[in-house]
Amino acid sequence: MIEWGAVSDWFEAVAELLAVCVALFLPMVEARKRRRATRKRIKQNVYRLTLELSEMTRDNDERSASYQTLQVMIRLYGGLLTDPLGEPIVAIGEELLVLLKAPEPDSQRVTELLDKLAACR
Repeated sequence: MIEWGAVSDWFEAVAELLAVCVALFLPMVEARKRRRATRKRIKQNVYRLTLELSEMTRDNDERSASYQTLQVMIRLYGGLLTDPLGEPIVAIGEELLVLLKAPEPDSQRVTELLDKLAACR
């Protein structure tokens, strides 16, 4: 006949197994949360800067600085990108840069891209 041991031994074994599982998977969950938070911050900044640039006149001194900030942010994020879910954000940001550089940006297309950006995960 097989001896099953004491209940406390079984409880200890199950608790150790759970501790190992948590130790293995917690870093992955935390990394995923950080990537999601980074995507959210980038989306918010691109959205905000695009709206600011759309409202500024061409001869506004702040417009050049805001455009450069947006450009650097998109290039930096795109260069450091390790998250495939961030690729659409970079692509939309690059398209917005091209539109905003034009003498007369297509406001309808900018709005479409901002809507598309908001829909990114």
